[in-house]
Amino acid sequence: MSECNRIKPAGVSWIATECINLKTLSLAYQAGVTDQAMQLFFYNCHQLKHVDVSGCRLLTDTAFVPLFEAEEDRAVKIQLETLNVSGLDLLSASLIHYILSKLDSLQELCLGVTYDLDEADSILETMNNISETTRFYMDTEKYYTICKIRNREIFASSSDNISSGLSTSTRATTISSTAVNINRMLVLPSSSTWSLPPPLFPL
Repeated sequence: MSECNRIKPAGVSWIATECINLKTLSLAYQAGVTDQAMQLFFYNCHQLKHVDVSGCRLLTDTAFVPLFEAEEDRAVKIQLETLNVSGLDLLSASLIHYILSKLDSLQELCLGVTYDLDEADSILETMNNISETTRFYMDTEKYYTICKIRNREIFASSSDNISSGLSTSTRATTISSTAVNINRMLVLPSSSTWSLPPPLFPL
């Protein structure tokens, strides 16, 4: 439905209440997408895994509240894996931080090439400092998409080497090399002294 600008908000809301088994939702640059419509999608479509609302400039932080309510309630399991919010200028940095920290199923969050790089750098730094089990890095080839890596995935190859009977020195070299490569991935191509404001969504 991307760029179907003749569909009014009422039509988008109707889809959200009638097509509840959706797994992929692409509403990029759809003028009829409002906070209320997106809330209906998140309330009703519990199987959503991929959502693209890039360019839906009417959307604010309010549109994503149902995701956090469901995650905290635990009555509904959030399955969202990828979310594209590029071009949504009304979203706060606090919301981006909250999405990354609260939605465990999310693997990729696309911010878009127009997103403030210093702001993204600060969010990455904050997330990587508070999480012991997960690391995040920015994939610039995916239009500035924040990607998630579990620690068990980072060192999976190292564990395989251990079980294959490599020498102690070889195993140490492999693990060290893996850590260095991951650390390089976690650093954006610019430095930043930007500080996150107090989050609108308290942890």
